[in-house]
Amino acid sequence: MNTGIIAQRYAEALLKLVLENGSGARVLAQEKILSKSLRCVPQMRRALEDYAVLDSQKMSVFASALSPKPIEPDLEKFLKLVLRKERVEYLIYIFSSFENQWYSHNRILRGTLLVPEINSGAEELEKQAKDIILSHTGKKLELDVVAKPDLIGGFILEVGDRLLDGSVKRQLDIIRRQFVVRNRRIV
Repeated sequence: MNTGIIAQRYAEALLKLVLENGSGARVLAQEKILSKSLRCVPQMRRALEDYAVLDSQKMSVFASALSPKPIEPDLEKFLKLVLRKERVEYLIYIFSSFENQWYSHNRILRGTLLVPEINSGAEELEKQAKDIILSHTGKKLELDVVAKPDLIGGFILEVGDRLLDGSVKRQLDIIRRQFVVRNRRIV
């Protein structure tokens, strides 16, 4: 069976479960931790995919990744289903699909704001970007603000497949290209 179809179906089941019980935000937060752990800790992934490891031990691995907080009951129920159906190797894809479905259901766009340094100006820029997106699309914007010192100044905003490059580096590149075209020589 296709990995994408499996991931989508399990993600839909998890979304339906959390919407019924109102635990979506808490499950999403824990799912992000587990997803990051699965990506960054290869030993965890190998242990979870090993058929010699008991399901109870695998649940302990999940619990230790979320320690000191206990696993949300809905997430625990879902993880037990995934273990019982032997779909652990698809878990990263299931989590990714769940995040996409959760944000889509809640009308939230995700993006990244790259700035030279994180300061009060970056916070104000983040607020302005959120307000503009809300007024134009009616959707909330969840931004990851990342410092990128080589920008010199300005910002780069990525939302979905859109990119707004307002960096000084980009402006200098445009000026350089115009100079080359006008003078018909390579700089």
